[in-house]
Amino acid sequence: MKLLVISLCTSGVMREHFITYCRRFSERVELYCVTNDNVTNEELTAKETLNVRYKRNRPWTYFSPFKLVRIKRFIKRIAPDVVFVFTPHPVNIPLARFLRKYALIYQVHDPVPHSGSGRLDSFVLKAQHKRYYRYADKLLVAGNDVARQIVESAPYVDESKIASVPFGLVDGLAGDVTPAKSEDTDVLFFGRVEYYKGLDILIEAMKIAGSGYNCRIVGKGDLKEVYGDLAVPENVEATGKFVPDDELADSIKRCKVVVLPYRDATGSMTVVQAFYYGRPVIATDVGVFPEYVGDGGMIVPRGDAKALAGAIVKMLGDDGLRSRCAENAKRIYAEHFDMAHIAENLCRLFNDTLRESGKGDI
Repeated sequence: MKLLVISLCTSGVMREHFITYCRRFSERVELYCVTNDNVTNEELTAKETLNVRYKRNRPWTYFSPFKLVRIKRFIKRIAPDVVFVFTPHPVNIPLARFLRKYALIYQVHDPVPHSGSGRLDSFVLKAQHKRYYRYADKLLVAGNDVARQIVESAPYVDESKIASVPFGLVDGLAGDVTPAKSEDTDVLFFGRVEYYKGLDILIEAMKIAGSGYNCRIVGKGDLKEVYGDLAVPENVEATGKFVPDDELADSIKRCKVVVLPYRDATGSMTVVQAFYYGRPVIATDVGVFPEYVGDGGMIVPRGDAKALAGAIVKMLGDDGLRSRCAENAKRIYAEHFDMAHIAENLCRLFNDTLRESGKGDI
């Protein structure tokens, strides 16, 4: 089977996801890629890759007819059996009609843009969804809540077109799982500091929990710039900066529980990464968190600092509970989030979609 993966948005973790998935695909199918100019064919281990340069700070490049023609000619020449549109990008919109001649799979990350999305990004994403909901043979989501959002926001979509396969952990984040010598951090949050992630709620919860517990916030961003005049207690430490993968892994292994106090979200790789290192998770009832966390932690209502504080105190005060959740986290990772299993499931989905669509040859 000839598989073409298109990912023109290759910043941050999206780049790492793209590389990780393509490496697994190349072991199973004849792989071709169309991507931006900051990813090499050697990294993807594809048979051939077309690099097309698009820059976010130069949005006029998105409208270049020459680049669009280059992409179309490349696709026509390789004649893929299946096209997998992996990440959102403005250029996906004019490509949609051309791609519908192939067995087409579209990854839906955020059916409804989360509150951290800008107006322009939200507009482009909605326009892209509208096209691919119509033309794609299969809509791929990372959890059942994402599927629910598609049905609610676009009731014209045939539910049988939606398939759910969770995200796996990118290669760069899968480090040494040897336990840390000590667990000196009670509560850990990691990720960029953004309003929709609810860190002000976490800080309020830490105040309620009391000074007997400590919390570390690891990620780029200034709390006061995002949340205004926020009083941060002494038992909360915020790095305010990006940390390398090895340092982040060490921080996760040294914590007793990972807390995700999001106001809204579709999905987050933080659950998968925490489970990889055998850390229990306390998360809010948004997006795929309830589905991913399961018995590897606890779920609390979004925006409820008192409930979050209660869950933190309960988890930290009960060694048996925390140990059971940690063991469940490792089991859930092995059963649901291991990249080898995910890649196998996706390649099976590609073949099934090709057969059901009646396009191309198996």
